[in-house]
Amino acid sequence: MSLKERDFFTKPYIFYLYYFNIFLFGVVQGSFISMYLTEIGVPSGYIGIINGVIQVLCLGMSSIYGVIADNARSKNKVLITILCISVVLLYAFSKATTIVMVIILRILFNITYQPMMGIYESMAIECSRRYGYAYSPIRMSGTIGYAVMAVVSGFWLNKKKEMLFPILIGTMLLTLITAFFLPEVGKTERKETGEKEKYDIREVYALLKDKAVLRVLIMYLFYMLCNSFSHAYFGIYMTELGGNYAWVGIGNMILAVSEFPFYFGPGRKFFLKLGVERAQLFVLCLGVIRWLIVGSCHSPLVLTLTMLFNGVMLVPNATQVVEFLNEKAPDNMRSSVQTALRTPFSTAGNLIASFGGGALVGLFNRLGMDGVRMAYLCCAPITLIAVLCIAPSVLKSAKAAQKTED
Repeated sequence: MSLKERDFFTKPYIFYLYYFNIFLFGVVQGSFISMYLTEIGVPSGYIGIINGVIQVLCLGMSSIYGVIADNARSKNKVLITILCISVVLLYAFSKATTIVMVIILRILFNITYQPMMGIYESMAIECSRRYGYAYSPIRMSGTIGYAVMAVVSGFWLNKKKEMLFPILIGTMLLTLITAFFLPEVGKTERKETGEKEKYDIREVYALLKDKAVLRVLIMYLFYMLCNSFSHAYFGIYMTELGGNYAWVGIGNMILAVSEFPFYFGPGRKFFLKLGVERAQLFVLCLGVIRWLIVGSCHSPLVLTLTMLFNGVMLVPNATQVVEFLNEKAPDNMRSSVQTALRTPFSTAGNLIASFGGGALVGLFNRLGMDGVRMAYLCCAPITLIAVLCIAPSVLKSAKAAQKTED
């Protein structure tokens, strides 16, 4: 193997391909599974409840994954094992013949697959910093994969819906194959220190005493609350407005492409200048506008164009929050800070969206109203309340930091 080939497999470059592949899977799983469930007879209001059950179980699994990964000699082996189990469960899910088994296997698959995000994120950040690379371009490679598959899968599934599971299994296998070539993370870091550092999960939770960390996580929760509701119901809402799989695919392509300007250049500089807290506050303010437009629109085209809000709202939460927490974490607990600290706040937002959103959809439907539309509209005042409550503290902190610099 040449030096150039060795560099590809020992430096972060392979993470570009890993993120590309796992986002190929993510867009299909996230966008079309809910539509598949409704098509086989699962009531739309139940979708939120199913997602809520998944989030409750993922909360415990995320902490377990973090502890295992941070204590393992190789995080790579932990990641590969989880991916192997996920492939088996996904295949079983595809073969389920009753609604009960579909729901059970959907839950089992998600609680295995979903919590591993914190592991590969921490691996990518650790490896990129080891060699002096930025994390945001790695994350952007996933966005490129998301954009490509959003369009391809949308048009493909609109013609051949039976291809849903072959696409899911194929992209999951691609991700698994790529995982075998990721640079080693875990054992290498411990060799550098010369000894095994003591692991105490209480050090992770102690970070909540830092007011900046707590504010960041609370704003992250409110972002996840409305975003996860939209993620679950976008496809269903699109069909209510007269759209189809192709429209959903185009919408997700726009969603992904809208992120590009904020991973580098003026967009990234803008958010770095704001800092993580003010960037998140800015995102929540935009959210108020976004959810009002979504809840008021009556056209698949308008709903699709609202996906342009995604980039400016997602990138600070997908990169700055992750990097901020990674910097705050003890060196030997960088997986745990993502899985045991960030994930509970993410899960709390998902839970409220799943159970609360599902309940709202059902309630409005029983009142003879469009449940999904009304639930989208409810996201606007919820986000506005969050802004009004947390803005004074964020702005006061920013002002104090400015005075210190001066």
